[in-house]
Amino acid sequence: AFSSPGPVTGLLGLLAFKPDLVAPGEWIVAARSRDAAFPPDQIVGAEHVALEGTSQAAAMVTGAVALLLELNPRLDSLGARGLLLGTTRIDGLQDRRAWNPKWGWGRIDLLAAVEAPSAPAGVAVAETSGFGISQDVVRAGDSVVVAIALRDASGGPADSSSVVIEA
Repeated sequence: AFSSPGPVTGLLGLLAFKPDLVAPGEWIVAARSRDAAFPPDQIVGAEHVALEGTSQAAAMVTGAVALLLELNPRLDSLGARGLLLGTTRIDGLQDRRAWNPKWGWGRIDLLAAVEAPSAPAGVAVAETSGFGISQDVVRAGDSVVVAIALRDASGGPADSSSVVIEA
């Protein structure tokens, strides 16, 4: 694993469920620059090199999003994220369909995302503040604990008399 395990402290000190998902990041065979020096155990043939790390996994996720956008140009970033998170694959490394601190929601499964008619049904859980929004997908049947901290613009406790929450 190359990333830190979650959860992490998000905005206003609230926990955020990170990582979101995992993608291939070890022994990724890529084109080799003839000007770059690599250790012999990373060289694969005359024109390729095996690399690893978050930079390799990030490229896999970026490529997956690019393919989803090519197939559906109207898809926005939250829709692409929902497709990838809602179609992750669970394998022997993660034994249950729930978020965990090492694997997030599971391994990226581009074929399942491409074959999905739209973003899978789920509830978007939003952590909001005056500074931004972070969303995580919750699958049907998952249990969710939501902590809500109301704060005013200065960061102090907000008046909650006008807040209505419906579930």
